[in-house]
Amino acid sequence: MENKKRIIISSYDDVKNPYYGGGGAVAVNKLANFLSKNYEVLLITGKYRGSKNEIIEGVKYKRIGSDIFGGKIGHLFYLITLPFESLKEKCDLWIDSFTPPFSFSLVPLIKGKNGVVALVHMLSGKDMRRKYKIPFDVVERFGLKLYKYFVVLTDSSKKEILKANPRAKVFIIPNGIDMENRKDLSVKKRHQILFMGRVEVNQKGLDLLLSAYKKIIKKIDWDLVIAGGGAANELEHLVSLIETNNLNGMVKLTGHVSGKTKTKLLKESSIVVIPSRFETLSLTALEALAAKTVLCTFDIEGFKWLPQKFTLKAMKFDVEDMASKIVSIVGDSVRMKKYEEDGYKFVQKYSWTNIFLKYESVLKNLIK
Repeated sequence: MENKKRIIISSYDDVKNPYYGGGGAVAVNKLANFLSKNYEVLLITGKYRGSKNEIIEGVKYKRIGSDIFGGKIGHLFYLITLPFESLKEKCDLWIDSFTPPFSFSLVPLIKGKNGVVALVHMLSGKDMRRKYKIPFDVVERFGLKLYKYFVVLTDSSKKEILKANPRAKVFIIPNGIDMENRKDLSVKKRHQILFMGRVEVNQKGLDLLLSAYKKIIKKIDWDLVIAGGGAANELEHLVSLIETNNLNGMVKLTGHVSGKTKTKLLKESSIVVIPSRFETLSLTALEALAAKTVLCTFDIEGFKWLPQKFTLKAMKFDVEDMASKIVSIVGDSVRMKKYEEDGYKFVQKYSWTNIFLKYESVLKNLIK
């Protein structure tokens, strides 16, 4: 029997990681499971408390770095350790998934440009500079020159990479979703607004969401559910903001949700709000549309891929406009139904079945 080719995927985040467990981790997990059908797959992630090396659904998981100091310091230890792992581990192709705050690693210096593909869920340099006033974007532009091949989610990310590295070969492959059958979506919608994602107040715009919700409840009596986990300091910040806005008892915090609980929340909610200050291609947005749920965002670059005809897009970081748009559609059941149907039709092309075909086409030409 012919030995299988070996693919290594490096990604600090992990679906089990209590500090993050974001949409990028879900997408990497899906990709690893798909590739394991035809390749030997090793997924290298960061350590976290309780983590261990293991095999899940045919994919080998190796945790590296440190689990002592929490998520942010743990990420730095992961980045420091990763080049040493690339010296030890042999493979036919290495897929290097970027995670903030650094949009690169040193793996291509060790494995060579032809043996590494950068998987770019987000180019975080500009957002990190905005948050920390440190020139992460300058370092990012240098790091992008280390790679030859890139897989990105959107055309805007492709343009950014080609600015920094004009010789790069960039393939656009968005994240995917598991599509629900129409018959499984006949769930009665609740008067409920949902945020679903990592609790990171600044980047995810949770402060803006609470300000908008405070205006919404003066006009309509709808619940707000915030579903997601995060670092302890971020959760404390969120609770503090709820108290400051006098929203105690009005906002429900569920913590991290997954599986049937997550699916049920998406189906039952009437509106999913993604108030992020910075995004690329949000997995939550795809999941909301697949659940026939109306989507509301700010009109930022990261949501240009979403058509205006079925997305409530408020002016950039304008909480008054966000509140107004939500209130306006709540009173228009015909428009709300049209948004649900149009969004559901649009998202069909993002099914994992279609996305995996794109990956097959790209990877078969890169694995020697």
